[in-house]
Amino acid sequence: MIYLRGRGVKPGLTVAPLDFGEKRINPATPYPYLADWQTIASLDPRNDGTQAVTLQGVAIDQDVYGNGQAFVFDPPLNQVPVVDIPPGQSYSSVVGRPILVYFNPAATGNHEVVVRFDNSTGEPRTARITGIGKAPRITITPTVTFGPIESGTSPDIEQVTVTNLSRQDWQYADTLTLRDLVPVVPGTISDIPSTYGTENFSFDKAALNLPRVLLPGQSIVFDAEYFVATQGQNVTNTATLRTVSDALEEAESVWNGSAYSGVARINIAPASGDVCVGSTTTLTVRVTNTGDIPITQLRFIRFQGTNPTMFAPPTNLPIPAAIPVGGTYDLQVPFTPTVVGGPLTAQIVLQINNITDQNFTGDLSGNGLQQTTVFVTVPELFDVPQGTESAPKLVRFRAGAPVTMGAVTQFTMRITFDATGFAAVTQGGVPVVQVLGPLAAAGWTVGNASVRYDQATMRGIIELTLNGTTPLRVQPGDELFGVELTASMPAALPTDGGFAITLETVDVNDQCVVIQTQNGLLRINPICAFNLRFVRISTTTFTIRVNPNPVDGSGADIHFGVGYEAPTTLELVNPSGVVVATLCAGPLGLGRTRPKVGGDLVLGWNGHQFRRGFLVSVL
Repeated sequence: MIYLRGRGVKPGLTVAPLDFGEKRINPATPYPYLADWQTIASLDPRNDGTQAVTLQGVAIDQDVYGNGQAFVFDPPLNQVPVVDIPPGQSYSSVVGRPILVYFNPAATGNHEVVVRFDNSTGEPRTARITGIGKAPRITITPTVTFGPIESGTSPDIEQVTVTNLSRQDWQYADTLTLRDLVPVVPGTISDIPSTYGTENFSFDKAALNLPRVLLPGQSIVFDAEYFVATQGQNVTNTATLRTVSDALEEAESVWNGSAYSGVARINIAPASGDVCVGSTTTLTVRVTNTGDIPITQLRFIRFQGTNPTMFAPPTNLPIPAAIPVGGTYDLQVPFTPTVVGGPLTAQIVLQINNITDQNFTGDLSGNGLQQTTVFVTVPELFDVPQGTESAPKLVRFRAGAPVTMGAVTQFTMRITFDATGFAAVTQGGVPVVQVLGPLAAAGWTVGNASVRYDQATMRGIIELTLNGTTPLRVQPGDELFGVELTASMPAALPTDGGFAITLETVDVNDQCVVIQTQNGLLRINPICAFNLRFVRISTTTFTIRVNPNPVDGSGADIHFGVGYEAPTTLELVNPSGVVVATLCAGPLGLGRTRPKVGGDLVLGWNGHQFRRGFLVSVL
């Protein structure tokens, strides 16, 4: 018997990838460390098989971003020797050292190469090497404009900002060292306070404590000055300040200054206007350059005087362009009076150019307007036949004073009348209201009309709202609206023969107009042989009225009465002639009785209930 034994073997090769992470570009020496700053970067192929493997050559297989030259290999890849690597051992254990890799980025951004290892396994092996180049970017206020200033007066001071861009603004941001700030043309900008360069500019470099380290997103701000010492000069100056730092590129700030001889001065013309209380109008305030130099800045400071809160700051500042000598600029100043009358006054205070120790003032005034009109109740006479009520009659209301201003497009009125002798005519539970005269011609309509009765005071109350799209405009005598009423004989007539009807204003949608009212009188003219009798002396005819009829969910009043004391019965009879309820029975004195039909209830003397929607007829 022969025993055969054997073992399968196979060469293998593995190579770990490398990641340098983020590194500052253009280092003094290439980076030997990886992203964790602990491991020196190297490639060390290892045989993970069971048979020796031959490393036949090493080369760059792919340069992903075209900047693979940033990776340096020691030895160069084309000088890596051909070696046999036993199982379980690495390239460095055979040769004595790994292939060292250095990262020397010269540009910001991603870097990536793929290194190929040719070997005897028949399958190439690769290792990916990555790194990111970073560097700060610096900015400085690109343009600074000074003046114009008056020569020989005081300097104009403006602010300049130097910033190390943040990661949000520059994805490869890094710490910045600002070493210096220098003029491009030496001497044009002085870096010593209170001294000025040849172009009349200055800043305090010592106060900046250069060099300064700025983290991404950090800034420094400093004052720059422009001053022309000699009076009587008209000059313009330009100079450029440049950064000195370790940023990718340096930044420059161009400073422009101008100075004029002469005096800056303005005149502010008075302005006035009238407007309804609570509304706003715009006053045009003219500013004239009466000085010797252009006005490049016009600043609102405040209002002062008696009524400063009724004026608002100009809506068209800053000025879009300089006001030349002799030129004008119209400020738009809102005026909103809160009280009636006037004049309401204030002064506007302005400053010009870079002058802060001199104020210029102009007078403002206006009137708060409010017009009062009068709505008059027209007296009316109602003829009441014996035993019945009068026909519906339109009680009218007319203008007693004109309305020629304001923007009234809605007002609400309340009408109160004596319910012992009068009642509102309704349709579907809503009082009948008519729009008349100029309101009707302008398309005004009635809304939210309602009527109610106060049992305690025996007063009827109608409220209604009139709405229009054309503002209210009326003249004395113009009829405005009317409500329909009916009259019936009360227990007694007033001694003066009249019943008061009152008209009140509830609301007006424009404060500019006040609606006053005048009340009126309604009179009843009994048409019968006996003025005191409410009905014919008969056992079959009584004064009776049901409103509304048919009775619906809004309820109804039943008005009836007799002209003298007599036995009286008031019954409800169905269409078959059957008495289904007796509302009252017995002696009644002269005057009126008002049982009430309320939705599903007849509130009579016996409290019977009836179906909603029944029709009441007088038999």
